[in-house]
Amino acid sequence: MKTQKSKVEKWIFRIVIFLIIIFLFIAYNLRLMEVEDRYGDLQQIYWKSENGDIAFNKLNSTSAIIEKDWKRIYVKINGKLIDIDEWLDPNNSYNFDLAIYRPNRNWEKQKKLNQIEIENGIRNSSLEFITYLKFKY
Repeated sequence: MKTQKSKVEKWIFRIVIFLIIIFLFIAYNLRLMEVEDRYGDLQQIYWKSENGDIAFNKLNSTSAIIEKDWKRIYVKINGKLIDIDEWLDPNNSYNFDLAIYRPNRNWEKQKKLNQIEIENGIRNSSLEFITYLKFKY
């Protein structure tokens, strides 16, 4: 009797583990699809950037700090979180020119950066270039 119960428990355990693996696989793929649907050509920014990175919009020479969660990417401006695609293109002109930089540990966080400060940060090795994205629809 003990062996019969043990076999049933093993099968139930295997089925539960299999269902958990299937659920995790589906959830991961749904996340990938959601990021692709939300950001399209901008998804490279989502995958390569991290919290605290600096986004520099070359079209209007503004910069912002990146904040990410598990499916969205935001920029922090004046203490307010804005979706990065809305910040990059507020007029819906579908014109993007963005560079992402990662500050090292010694970097003093600043609210606004201009191109000269970013170039100085790269020369002084306090900023690492991560990715560049430019396209127009």
